[in-house]
Amino acid sequence: MTTNITAAESPATARAATSFERLVSGLLFLLFLVGGCYLHFSRNVASGRLSPESMEIVQAARSTVNTRRLSTNVVRPLVLRHVAARPDGSVPDIEHAPLYPVLAGTAMKLADSNGPGQGDRVTAFLSLACFAVSLGACYLLALRLFGSGGAPLLACTLYAFGANALTLAVTVHPATMATALFTLLLLALHPLDVKGTARRAPALWAVGAGALFGLLFLTLYSALVLVVPLVWYLFVVTKRDYRAVLLFLGMAFLNPLTLAYLLRNAQVAGNPFFNARLLEFMMHTNWYPADSLYRATNLPGGVLEFLAQGGMAEIGRKLAVNLLGYYQQIPFAFGVFLLPLALVASLTRFTSPSVNRMRTLVWALLGVQVLALSLFVPYTEGLPILLMYLPFAAIIATVFFLNYLRARNLPPFYLRLATSAWVILACIPGVAQLVAPDRQMDAPPYSVYNALNTTTPQVPAMRAARDAVIASDVPREIAYHLDVPVVWLPMNSDEFLAVSERLGKPISGIVLTRALGTADTADFALTPWRATFSRLSAVLVTAIHLDRPTQISLLQKTRVYYPPEINEVLRSFQLQVPAVMEEDGSAASLIFWRGASPVAETVRTE
Repeated sequence: MTTNITAAESPATARAATSFERLVSGLLFLLFLVGGCYLHFSRNVASGRLSPESMEIVQAARSTVNTRRLSTNVVRPLVLRHVAARPDGSVPDIEHAPLYPVLAGTAMKLADSNGPGQGDRVTAFLSLACFAVSLGACYLLALRLFGSGGAPLLACTLYAFGANALTLAVTVHPATMATALFTLLLLALHPLDVKGTARRAPALWAVGAGALFGLLFLTLYSALVLVVPLVWYLFVVTKRDYRAVLLFLGMAFLNPLTLAYLLRNAQVAGNPFFNARLLEFMMHTNWYPADSLYRATNLPGGVLEFLAQGGMAEIGRKLAVNLLGYYQQIPFAFGVFLLPLALVASLTRFTSPSVNRMRTLVWALLGVQVLALSLFVPYTEGLPILLMYLPFAAIIATVFFLNYLRARNLPPFYLRLATSAWVILACIPGVAQLVAPDRQMDAPPYSVYNALNTTTPQVPAMRAARDAVIASDVPREIAYHLDVPVVWLPMNSDEFLAVSERLGKPISGIVLTRALGTADTADFALTPWRATFSRLSAVLVTAIHLDRPTQISLLQKTRVYYPPEINEVLRSFQLQVPAVMEEDGSAASLIFWRGASPVAETVRTE
């Protein structure tokens, strides 16, 4: 009898040992992938420069944790039409979904890195941690959909190194967090597919899927447009189980986190779903190009008026431009060796009907989100968001490729050779980033930050008292480095005064940098400021090479004529001299202060 029991247990023991070995090897391989990503982080983030958008996210997270309220020091005049400024000069943050800034701010606080100009490495490390979670979610989703084997690990490899995911993993952007949540959401939705069976959809998975979608919405506002396809999917796969649909929606929008945030929005803006992105519907068109509307205190006309006067054609033109941009850029973002196979896999049928239904859902969600993003933001801003579909694309591309090779009945050697060749070619973009020599990162182009901190007494006083704000053409960069409220340059003198009234605080400083020379020329709101910068910068660049007495004499004899749109404002300010010169001496950043400054010598104006 003992022999029989041993013989009966041997296959089970062998299967358990094999499963354990696969689990250990999978975990070790995932750790290897995460280690490679950390190498990328340590080599590139330490000396890298944040993009303006990333600087805005970091300062918003820092402001939120320092004030213990969702707030931002970057003030858009148009947003003041909907929300009221706070006593410290900041405004409630309705531009960014709250989850990423809150977690980033908490990490900054724990790392004691929440001072001016700090928090970039901590926030980038948060993105890397989210990327590690998305790798694990990709592995589990592949394991759930297609079982064990080489496909899950191979899909994770292609996801990590086959496209732009590695770059995004160390970028300050909520897209990496959204990728992890979206992949986990798909993992929770699959057990709800009971179509063709006699059982009901598991209620616990509906609750989990709803909670994950709620977190996804709190990470990306654009996730709201995904509700309709998701409800349709649940309605179909749960065989009209309204209980599952209601549990999903209830957990998505009535869970404590989402509900608290919606109530907060209703309190500060009067609309629980209001966010500043909605104001971009008319922006980036020929009528309101670039960020021009963000510099206005009021919309020139309502959205309906805009559409009635020919705005539909403008929106259609913007939509076409963005769709063309996505068509050109998505293949490179997803990987030129990965996306074609993912698309071909979408035209075939897998043996599992539930996989086919989920594939239809994912591509429907992608199409809806591309259309929504094209209506509001340029494709360059929306492209990182779409990478949250990359793990699923990597999974179905990998499985399709392996199934195709196996169907050809190739000998094992040629099967491994073909698989290895495809993986190597597909992973070249990511691997190249790890083995390439260290790059010499460009220095921050505006040395005005240090000058404002060290040569003028106004900024430390503003930071301590919070009694004034600065206006600048680079508000995100100034707010990040100085941690003071900064308003986008208003369009004209009237708008300038209106902003001060709505803030309830004076604008005590104006900072113009050489970014005005590279800003979108279509942004008509910057035209008078650009002209002012060109005139004064030319004089100051000439004077900087002269001796000090000659500089003062030349500048005092120079008459500067400001553009009429902003003449009334600038005549009440004084230009700080000497100006802040760039290292190459090619341009000078201009600093204006209201009232005399101990280090200011003024240029005559008329």
